[in-house]
Amino acid sequence: MVRYPLDVMIGHGMFSSQTTLKFTALFMVIAACPSIAAAQDAGDAPLRTYVNLAIEAVELNSFAGDSFSIFGEATTSAALRGGVIFHKNFAVEGEAAIGVDNQEGDGIADYESRFAGYGRALVPFGKTGLEAFVRLGYSVTNIDSQNVIGGDDSLDGIAYGGGVVYNFGVEDQFQVRIDYTEFNFGNSQDADAFSI
Repeated sequence: MVRYPLDVMIGHGMFSSQTTLKFTALFMVIAACPSIAAAQDAGDAPLRTYVNLAIEAVELNSFAGDSFSIFGEATTSAALRGGVIFHKNFAVEGEAAIGVDNQEGDGIADYESRFAGYGRALVPFGKTGLEAFVRLGYSVTNIDSQNVIGGDDSLDGIAYGGGVVYNFGVEDQFQVRIDYTEFNFGNSQDADAFSI
């Protein structure tokens, strides 16, 4: 096996700019871990983890301005989310989703899966159990293309959105969450997801 210095691999195109961007994003997440630990040690808020399941209505659009959906109508997906709240106003979150109502011939492509990571900013409303949030991250969406313009089977890009959460239970161990997320894939392609 031939080994190349990192600068040679990048300079000669062995790493694409997208790959370099993904490595940079991963490095930033790893670098943030000591900050999470420091916030916990400082007593800013008790460290909390969470897992939830969401049902989503997803629509992928092409040709900006024409609202052309390659899925025909909005499709349904199920999303599993998990995260760590390391400060009363900040959290990190991972997400995995799969399409659950793909049908033959109901659109040009079937929604297969999505994987994403986010940073979340939280605004709690006192002790009511209500909180608003915004989130920003990066997602990779996989589609089973039958006749997709450009032939893309994997669409990735910036994802952002927000929503409202109601926490309840003895120690707020349960929650109801409603949110909206926009996925921007570039090339006039984007997706919208509304979930509960």
